[in-house]
Amino acid sequence: MTSRSSGSRNDALQYALRLLGIRGRSTGELRYRLKKKGFTEEQTEETLRYLTERGFLDDRALARELVEYSQAVKGYGLKGVRDFLKKRGIEKNLIDELTSGLEEDINRATEIARRHYEQIKENPPEVIRRRLQGYLYRRGYNQNTIHEVFKRLHLL
Repeated sequence: MTSRSSGSRNDALQYALRLLGIRGRSTGELRYRLKKKGFTEEQTEETLRYLTERGFLDDRALARELVEYSQAVKGYGLKGVRDFLKKRGIEKNLIDELTSGLEEDINRATEIARRHYEQIKENPPEVIRRRLQGYLYRRGYNQNTIHEVFKRLHLL
């Protein structure tokens, strides 16, 4: 990949703003995309500093939105939320801070399992249990929550 050191300093900023216009991005995501596009370290850091100082780039605010989104829309459990934030480039210390007060929502997990159950209810009981367990586990729910969901759905 060629370096864009000969390009204008505005090129990196314009590219970053274009990416932010599509969706919110973390500092880590933007850093990766700018470097991948070939901008120099100096151009990348200068752009990130400029965007942060002017409020276009705020990892804390983005992470709060992503926590809410990952729980309400995606239906993730605690581990799922943490993995989702990590994948979006949020730093570990911020993930720890924002998820420290979260608890597994058994009601949400039960509702998600109930909806998935409707799609697989024609299978034998052992297949239903195995598939529901995998489904909830992949969304980041722990074994205690999955066990409680199974009790509520009378699958034990």
